[in-house]
Amino acid sequence: MRGNRSVRETPRGRPGAQSRLRRRGPGRGPSGLRLSLGLIAALAVTALPGPSAVAQVSTPAAAATDTDSTHRLNAEQMRRLAALRMARGDAPMTVALSRALLERDPEDLSALLLLAQGERALGRYDTAIDAATRAWGVAATPEERYAAAMVRAQALSSAGHRTRAQLWLRRATEEAPDARTRARAIRDFKFVRLRNPWSTQLRFAVTPTDNVNNGSAEDTFTIDGLPFEFILSGSAKALSGVELSFGADTRYRLAETPRRATDLLLRVSHSTYVLSDDAQDAAPEAEGRDFATSSLSAGLSRRIMFGDKKNELVLTGWAGQNWYGGDPYGHFLRAGARFSRSIDPRNRLTTGLTLEARRGDDAPEADVGLLSLSWDHAWTGGQLSLYGVATRSVSDSVTADYRDLRLGARLAPDMDWLEAALGADPAFTLEARTRNFDASPYTFDGRRDEELMAGVEVVFRDVDYYGFNPVMTLESSVTSSNVSLNESDRTGLGLSIRSAF
Repeated sequence: MRGNRSVRETPRGRPGAQSRLRRRGPGRGPSGLRLSLGLIAALAVTALPGPSAVAQVSTPAAAATDTDSTHRLNAEQMRRLAALRMARGDAPMTVALSRALLERDPEDLSALLLLAQGERALGRYDTAIDAATRAWGVAATPEERYAAAMVRAQALSSAGHRTRAQLWLRRATEEAPDARTRARAIRDFKFVRLRNPWSTQLRFAVTPTDNVNNGSAEDTFTIDGLPFEFILSGSAKALSGVELSFGADTRYRLAETPRRATDLLLRVSHSTYVLSDDAQDAAPEAEGRDFATSSLSAGLSRRIMFGDKKNELVLTGWAGQNWYGGDPYGHFLRAGARFSRSIDPRNRLTTGLTLEARRGDDAPEADVGLLSLSWDHAWTGGQLSLYGVATRSVSDSVTADYRDLRLGARLAPDMDWLEAALGADPAFTLEARTRNFDASPYTFDGRRDEELMAGVEVVFRDVDYYGFNPVMTLESSVTSSNVSLNESDRTGLGLSIRSAF
């Protein structure tokens, strides 16, 4: 008899609508993100058992054919049934059951999660976001907070708020109870990032250094033809302190096809300094902000993929303004092209050309051309990059008319013992640089600077907060010159953060 049907029997509504919902798969909405309903079902049984209050619920088929056919379910059974209906794509029944549970207990976590998923499947995203927000407010354990963060990210992504969804997916990685659930949140984060027209990278660093002002390592300097030495002022010599830097790169994708992408770009950076007590004693009139640098620029980028998408051409144009010591210093226009070719799965060649015009009342006017070439090689023992950069700056000012050549190598070896001991991945850099000036106010035969730089960068993978890892950088450089004023030593130990995915 109909009145004796089991609670587990599947209610049937309109076949066409039911099949369309099923094809989405469990928990799948417009964004493509999924959350295992098994977790919600488990929460329904263990996290929130609640009182065994009894409620009545009618199936859609019963409502159409037999108004007396109802089932009496307690709260735990209703949660189980709602999770089952959501898994089978029956969003209307899921919403009805969830709302019935919430009338009994407005803080029923499983009901709030299922309501958010059901409303999202029906395209009512504002209601879904509200339910997920309420679920986060009542979640108490890592499992509960993980589920609430994932469901809220799904609702936000479906509503088109992908940047906010990425933030909640980062929160989900922080609350993930195990490696499997964390991997699911990271996977969904990458999924949303690929579909988000906005992409932002932030940079923060605190770097103690013994040369914040790029000052001279010498106390005196000479001028060719003069028989005496000049004593450098305190602010012209190397001053120690701490560099505080911040940067952000934001991209908005204007248009995209499988082989083309056009992006609007915005870049901002700022560095300021706090002088040490020794530096303040050596230069009482100097303050750290006197050496602060800032830059703001906007640009447009066009990416083009060739062949089997292993070759890429990137064209960019930039316009920007620089500040020094808080005052406008100069502005620039820059155009660049970079071509990258994959030789095979282990080797890649990249070449680039940049042209820049620098102008400003305080900055020396200069026209600069830069040519770069790099080779990246990956093997089972790590990654190796070799690079070279040649620069020519043409200017009426002797301080901005020069030729510059940099050659360097970067090695990121696989050091399993270090990763096992400290959870750290190191990378080493060695670079040699020479800069030649045809003229100098201090010599008859121009100026020649030679610099050698070595650095090590360590990423601590095992230290993770919201998907960010700390990065320690140690860098040291020595510059020798035929003009003693330009000889300098610089060592800095920096701490910054970097996204882990």
